[in-house]
Amino acid sequence: MTFLIISAGRLNCNIFPCDLSDIDTPKRIYEFTKENAIDVNVLVNCAGIQIYENFHERDIYDTLQLMQINMFAPVVLSKLFVHDMVKRKSGMILNVGSTGAFAPCALNAAYCASKAFILHFSEGIAEELKGSGVTVTTLCPGATKTNFAKRANIEDTKMFSNMMNPDKVAKIAYKALMKGKTIAIPGLYNKILTFSIRLIPRKISVRIGKQMMERK
Repeated sequence: MTFLIISAGRLNCNIFPCDLSDIDTPKRIYEFTKENAIDVNVLVNCAGIQIYENFHERDIYDTLQLMQINMFAPVVLSKLFVHDMVKRKSGMILNVGSTGAFAPCALNAAYCASKAFILHFSEGIAEELKGSGVTVTTLCPGATKTNFAKRANIEDTKMFSNMMNPDKVAKIAYKALMKGKTIAIPGLYNKILTFSIRLIPRKISVRIGKQMMERK
């Protein structure tokens, strides 16, 4: 994975190749910004991986790697950079969740759990930071036309039958971030999906989730 830092007020980009599955990487990223006198005004935690299979059939290392990338790395990066943002009384954090954050899902258990963690964590610190000049926004997209599904080998699942254009998702995320919104859910279908999940019994939503993750 590569971490890009775009310096405020300048056109140059600082590229820092790294692996977020390494527990020491977030600290190394932060130290890199300090060594190069880079003030990070916007932190975007968008790196994430997916594993598809029954939990008991998957190598535990794969699940732990997912947890490190999807959960622990964003938390540590947020912790390191938000301290400086609060001191400056200015800053924005965008954490990428998922529509999967709103309900547990078979065949997708660890991923949805990791995104639920990110959503709850982000909402919590967003409330803590009110009045500080720092905002936290969580983007919760549904299926999107990127290499994500191909890499996770879930392109032929029912969930990915209807995908949003990544440019549209990115624009929605940007607008929500600039407005300081706490949660952004791109697309009418995804908004209806996440709202309806709150209205049906959890045991039914889990079954529906499994059906959506099954292959066609």
